[in-house]
Amino acid sequence: MLMKELSGNSALFCGQDNHRTAVHNISALHKGEYERVGQCIAMSILYNGPGPHFFGETAANYLLNIPITKVPCDDIPDYEIRGKVLQVCITNFIMHVLHMSLIFLLH
Repeated sequence: MLMKELSGNSALFCGQDNHRTAVHNISALHKGEYERVGQCIAMSILYNGPGPHFFGETAANYLLNIPITKVPCDDIPDYEIRGKVLQVCITNFIMHVLHMSLIFLLH
């Protein structure tokens, strides 16, 4: 129940379920709200409760000091930015296919 309450806190987290990330909230930072959330998560894990399964892969890797080599589109909480990233990815894919087709046709 605690993890569900924490994940639903729109003042601290944003994004889709299981792909949430922390928002830039300087007021919450100064009030120590992020630290309290971290303490709640630690206590839950310490006493065999659930972990914070609401984080996206990128946020979880960052918190665990695992190098981030790519960011899945689902981990981008802003729909407009996610759409633009997808457009770039699709365009790059199409350009790659066209390039490979041209190479194939010329040989």
